[in-house]
Amino acid sequence: MATAARVFRSTRSLLTSLHAPQRLQNNARSLYWTAQRHTHPHAHGHAHSRAHAQPHAQSHAQFEPHGVHTVSVEDVPELLRQGRPYVDVRTPEEYAAGHPPGAANVPYMLRTARGMTKNSNFERQMREDFDPNNEIVLGCQSGSRSMAAAVDLSQQGFQDLAVLEGGFRAWVLAGLPVETSRPGAQ
Repeated sequence: MATAARVFRSTRSLLTSLHAPQRLQNNARSLYWTAQRHTHPHAHGHAHSRAHAQPHAQSHAQFEPHGVHTVSVEDVPELLRQGRPYVDVRTPEEYAAGHPPGAANVPYMLRTARGMTKNSNFERQMREDFDPNNEIVLGCQSGSRSMAAAVDLSQQGFQDLAVLEGGFRAWVLAGLPVETSRPGAQ
């Protein structure tokens, strides 16, 4: 059971640190098989041992947080037209420099004298401003902070979180409209 706890913590760490969902899936699979080799020491290179361990894997879906999915930059404008809110989880300074039109800013991380630190009010502010039962589009600069935010929110009961693949960088590269504002203004 201790190995399962380490696998869970390592998987959560992967979820919060990777930029690309495909890399997340590949790393989750790799982590799973590493754990299998440690819990089934005879599995090294033996087809029957790996086959024996396979039913426990079932799919990489067990490593994906419930209620979290990625969306391409091409799909986001339609979601916004349908009334889905876009929450930019970047810092207020990043948000002010440019963001999708109509995006709300709820920073997941804040810049401090010691570097970036998690916003202790993030989940509370999200719960106050958004219905956890409705789909919400989350975006950051490249996709990693928004995935970390989505994982945290899914653990707090948010049901349908769409993470923008590639983040605001992909938005800009796609030539989609950008607004700017003063820091702190929304």
